[in-house]
Amino acid sequence: MADTVELEKAIKLVARYQKLYFDQFSLDPAKYGRPSSEEVETPLGHFFKEVLYPHFTIEETVDLYKEAIADHQHSHIGTRYDPPLLCNIISQLVGQLEQAIAQSTALPKTKLFFATLPTGQIQGKVIPPQDSSYHCVILETGLFRFAEGISKLLLLSFPEATTESNIGCLHLDEAYVRSHILKNAQLLCPNFSSFIGTYISEGIPHFGTDLPHPPTDLYLPLLTSLELFVLAHEYGHTIAPSQPSSLTTQQKAEFKRQEEFDADIIGLDLTMHALNNGSYDPVFALAGAELFFVLDDFIKEAKHIIKHGSERPQSGGSTHPLSSERREALRTHLSTSLSSTEYHRIEQTSTNLVKALNIYWEINKGFFFEMHHQGIEIYKPWDPDA
Repeated sequence: MADTVELEKAIKLVARYQKLYFDQFSLDPAKYGRPSSEEVETPLGHFFKEVLYPHFTIEETVDLYKEAIADHQHSHIGTRYDPPLLCNIISQLVGQLEQAIAQSTALPKTKLFFATLPTGQIQGKVIPPQDSSYHCVILETGLFRFAEGISKLLLLSFPEATTESNIGCLHLDEAYVRSHILKNAQLLCPNFSSFIGTYISEGIPHFGTDLPHPPTDLYLPLLTSLELFVLAHEYGHTIAPSQPSSLTTQQKAEFKRQEEFDADIIGLDLTMHALNNGSYDPVFALAGAELFFVLDDFIKEAKHIIKHGSERPQSGGSTHPLSSERREALRTHLSTSLSSTEYHRIEQTSTNLVKALNIYWEINKGFFFEMHHQGIEIYKPWDPDA
């Protein structure tokens, strides 16, 4: 059980970030994110709806969190602006991550407190400890909806994956998969466009229509891989060495880039361990990382098209390497740590899923040019440091 005093300090820090967000956009926290009637039936649902949501002050929030953690034994229950279902999902994922970290003799046992806010950026943000030993990690609220939606779309792109539950059904004949997507274009393609488009314009991704549920034996491992990699990657940042103050501007940029590579490898290794602990086939571990990178590229590309009406030049950021570089680094790492048979199985699965995602982008790219012509504005991400 987490030390109550230390956790209280972490909660206060997150509460201040929440208050910054709601003050900046003049939002009433009493009306934001209130759980639906269906969500009230979840284990923490009644607590969130009847107890936590009516309270706004940092002091009251801290007291209520302490009470909830004591009652429900959750090391993370989300922020008071999260729907209960999301809080339960994060609690389960954090439990899997903490178990994988505990089994490693090489990794520090950093204290983590995860929370979410609608930041408009699918990357997480690590807040170093401030008067507490906890690292606070703020994640995009829509991140988990993203993982759910992309997992469904991709598995429904493979004809046999709608009826079979073995990894062999994800073999890729690109023409065959493209034909299947186009054959079901009325269901699949508008949902891809809607999913990316609503996230960019509204800050919350959602489908235009409901999608059928893929087989659980494929869906849950893929979904979990996407979610776990993001959490584990952010953990990698919490144990990164401090940046030396004597570095030049160029050296600082290189330091940050290397930190991203290191966090990726830690994230991938922990994802594989966590999947094994959960009795899941780790075949989707690499796909969880690579799909996240490719999806982030598509979002940046779509934003550029909507804003400028042209495609974005291929370039990395000042602190982040190119997605292709990050994918290559992960593949090199895996190829040296796994048998050739296991590496090929994992690498081929990820390659097939990424190619399917690329097919969606090629088919739907014109939708974002149309958003530009319609004058659709981009949702402005929230930067707590601004």
